[in-house]
Amino acid sequence: MGKVLIWFVIIISIVVLYCLMKVKAESDELYEELMRKHFYGRSEDILASDKTEHLKGCG
Repeated sequence: MGKVLIWFVIIISIVVLYCLMKVKAESDELYEELMRKHFYGRSEDILASDKTEHLKGCG
């Protein structure tokens, strides 16, 4: 009975971690899109090479 409980906890933990990682990835994509719109949406005259210049130091 103890081994079954341990396997059940392991499987549930893996599923929960997978769901959390999936939500985090979607959140990161939405955040990047929002930042892209915020920084580049108003000024269309910025060259493509200059757009990521200020982001090189970030994470």
